[in-house]
Amino acid sequence: MKKLILIVILLVLLPFSDNNLAKEEIASPSDHITRDDIIITDKFLILSIDNSILADFKDTGSMIPVLNQYSTGIEIVPKTEDEIKIGDIIAYQKDNERIIHRVKYIKEENGEKTFVLKGDNDNKEESVNFADIKYILVGVLY
Repeated sequence: MKKLILIVILLVLLPFSDNNLAKEEIASPSDHITRDDIIITDKFLILSIDNSILADFKDTGSMIPVLNQYSTGIEIVPKTEDEIKIGDIIAYQKDNERIIHRVKYIKEENGEKTFVLKGDNDNKEESVNFADIKYILVGVLY
């Protein structure tokens, strides 16, 4: 009887163990580069992206496994807040520090958008205004 009770307890609790809990799905970035922006030859890969820069990242761990200190990013300057979508990874300025996080959702109150961000490997959400957003990450080179 004790074995039967133990088996029933395990069958009831097993689906709720940490290893089996479904993780929250992370939204994918929107497409900012089209196939028309890419030229491939036998020697070169050319990306035609207006207002783009190469970016390096600090070893904070907040965006692992997507980004780490060895990644090189391609970023663009957003012209309007409508260019930024849920799932996009953006660089924003906070206290003279450049932070890279993913847009989790967008709030709109009184006609003003607030972008709620979170690192993929972080638990804390942070809200920023469009004025604080400097770049959208459109590509990562590994």
